[in-house]
Amino acid sequence: MKILFTTSSIRIKFEKTATMDTIVIEPANDAELLLLKEFLEKSHIKSRFISEEDKEYMVLGLLMQETDYTDTIDTANFIKGLQQK
Repeated sequence: MKILFTTSSIRIKFEKTATMDTIVIEPANDAELLLLKEFLEKSHIKSRFISEEDKEYMVLGLLMQETDYTDTIDTANFIKGLQQK
């Protein structure tokens, strides 16, 4: 494993693999974010920054994958329960 970049709280390691891997890095502050952006640009490493909204959509997608759609209830009982509230 080759260490390409290190700061007091960030260490980025890259290992050559047969498949494309993804690294998720959460900088502790704006200074670290700027440092990472500069490093990625200078190193010509393809990167994408994910907004808070994008992260929410990713979590929603994961929750939808985990949902058991075979577990159903009677529609009449469901509507009756809603009407009681």
